[in-house]
Amino acid sequence: MYIPQLFEFYNKKGTEFKFSLETDENFRLHMNIENGIQILNTGIKISILAKEPKSKTWAEALVFSVHADFNSIDVHIQDLVIFTHISPVTIKETYLLSSGIGELPRNNWDQFFEGLFNMVISQINVKNAQFDIKKLDP
Repeated sequence: MYIPQLFEFYNKKGTEFKFSLETDENFRLHMNIENGIQILNTGIKISILAKEPKSKTWAEALVFSVHADFNSIDVHIQDLVIFTHISPVTIKETYLLSSGIGELPRNNWDQFFEGLFNMVISQINVKNAQFDIKKLDP
């Protein structure tokens, strides 16, 4: 993983990690023919949570602030089937807001989160579950 300090701090075998995302309301939404929907200057709070073995609670390990541009979200209907395609996201800036695991060296968080978002987006695009409106219960 890109954040080795997580594994140094939570060094017990069986520790689980998960992400939590929250967006702010200050983004700019654009719609046009070339790009479909664009969501620009999106503020995202990304929390990395950890749960150690035998623990019942999740602890907040790291919290980041990320600003991103979602340059093209294409949602269209063809033959009453909804198709989607999301182009790669651009991360503009990233800040470490808090650390529950001690000091962290400043890494290229922008590149890390851009790679993470684009990996997830590529999976969404590949496994694009099209929604067939014709199959709705009348």
